[in-house]
Amino acid sequence: MPKLIVIGLLLCNYAFGQDYSHVFVFLNSKPDKAEISEEEEATLQKTHRANIKRMVIEGKMIVAGPFEGGGGIFILKTSDVGEARGWLETDPAIKANRWDIELFPVSFNRGGACLAKEPHEFVKYNFLRVYLINDIANYKMNEPGNNIWSLIPQDILMSGVFPQSDGGIIIHNSDEKVNWFGENQDERIKLEHKIIWVAKGSFCEPK
Repeated sequence: MPKLIVIGLLLCNYAFGQDYSHVFVFLNSKPDKAEISEEEEATLQKTHRANIKRMVIEGKMIVAGPFEGGGGIFILKTSDVGEARGWLETDPAIKANRWDIELFPVSFNRGGACLAKEPHEFVKYNFLRVYLINDIANYKMNEPGNNIWSLIPQDILMSGVFPQSDGGIIIHNSDEKVNWFGENQDERIKLEHKIIWVAKGSFCEPK
């Protein structure tokens, strides 16, 4: 059997073994979005925030926060991407195609997603999106006994794995330059660094 097929089968077995408890949503900045007036943009943002509040009250939304420079994230309380996509269709700004949306089931291997308690204190954290370079790198990251996710520092706030070759995310508050995944990191992964603003406690850290 060809090597890549074997690796693909192993990746599928790994993915099905994960406990995907939530859906992680990226609201990516959309450079080619339609131009609208400031008044229309303000109205969309107001209804967008109102929809987030409604979803929180209904127990669907756990975490929401913007990135510095545009875009943001949601963490939804479902493991079903189809169900999550249906929930997002209630958001006027998403229906207006103001972002490029990505949805991934997520399995937390450090920390998690918690509904922050009021009164909310908004704080900023370092956010890393982890991209796997190829299927072989993905297998090496996740194979039993060689899970390099275990190499990341213990004092991070949260890390989560997406299915198969989709990578994952890390939330931390360190300003130090860290070799997150070992000495051969650049052969395995690519990291995208951003700053995110969320209510303190969103990643189950003590308030």
